[in-house]
Amino acid sequence: MAVVLLGAVASAAFVYWPREKPVRTGAAAGHKGHEGDRSDERDQSGGRHGSTKPGDGKEDDEQETDANEQGGGEKGGEKTGAPRTIYLPGCVIPDKSAELFAKVSGYLLELGVDLDDKPLDIGSHVKKDQVLAVIDMPELEREVKRDVAAVKRAKATVDQMTARIKTANADYKAATAMFTFRQKVFHRLDQLAKEKVMDYRVVDEKEEQMHASEESMNAAEAKILQAEADLEEAHAEVELAQATLERAQVDLDYATIKSPYDGVITARNYWPGAFIRAHEEGGKLPLLEVHKIDVVRVVVLIPDMDVPYVNPGNKATVMIDNLPNKMAKDFEGTAGPVIVSRIANAQDPLTRNMRVEIDLVNKDGDLRAGMYGHVTIILDHAGTAVAKAGH
Repeated sequence: MAVVLLGAVASAAFVYWPREKPVRTGAAAGHKGHEGDRSDERDQSGGRHGSTKPGDGKEDDEQETDANEQGGGEKGGEKTGAPRTIYLPGCVIPDKSAELFAKVSGYLLELGVDLDDKPLDIGSHVKKDQVLAVIDMPELEREVKRDVAAVKRAKATVDQMTARIKTANADYKAATAMFTFRQKVFHRLDQLAKEKVMDYRVVDEKEEQMHASEESMNAAEAKILQAEADLEEAHAEVELAQATLERAQVDLDYATIKSPYDGVITARNYWPGAFIRAHEEGGKLPLLEVHKIDVVRVVVLIPDMDVPYVNPGNKATVMIDNLPNKMAKDFEGTAGPVIVSRIANAQDPLTRNMRVEIDLVNKDGDLRAGMYGHVTIILDHAGTAVAKAGH
């Protein structure tokens, strides 16, 4: 690991090689660089070691003050220079990605078409909820048809029970009217019998007819209750048949794979005619993979010593190695300027690095997952970082 020290005339920086590690520039690096240069000069010229010349100490103090001002050091406890920055490698990933597995097993019937009506393949652009693939499920299709018929039959039974209730109500009304009539006849004849005008044998006959009509009325009322119970049972049968149909329909819908969002197909592992095994049944490869790329994320790993000074909103610049014609000013964040969008707020226990993500608008689609680049992040000052951490 080589160390490069820049002189005292300008702000210094130190760079770690050969592996890519963070490059820190600014006040702290500049101050340390000037101190090293002065020590070397003193050693070569005899410097202050053993010197008793009057005025030597004053001259050195003036040189140190100038170095601090040029290097962005601290003077009187206040920051006077440019903020520190860190330079790190970064990798582009999609804003969202989804591996699309089959929920049910079957033969791949067909692949969909892209926005240009061409057969789907890698690189095809798709819209949200667009049909991407259909798995042939004849057994499920027959099951759905059978369940649809069961629902219709259950609803027909409901209609029958409803009609039966209407009939029972009509019979009850007729039986009630007959009972009322028989009751009136009986009371009239009974009164005549008491006045010795009517034979009691006729009265007894009318009384028996009255009681018979009362039994018919009660039977009609019981039929109403039975019909209402049958109607409730028919409604339950409809709900059961409907639930069975919905379950079969859900399974059949699993045979149709749709895009979860606008994006591009980045992987296709099967052609029509291939047998697709459901993921739950051991399927290892996804049928398709979709990336949402209108916005991409640049992932940066912040080393332990700089973690306290990186927060969402920190300004950043991005350069992509594969796009040399695109300068840092050509990239745009989702909210305008390029900034740190989010931080993990936790460090990897193995590497002691913290994951940071920067969102970039990908209007032209030039930024693709896996691209490699470098990111410069302007770090918070120590006091600002402490304040944010406390907040």
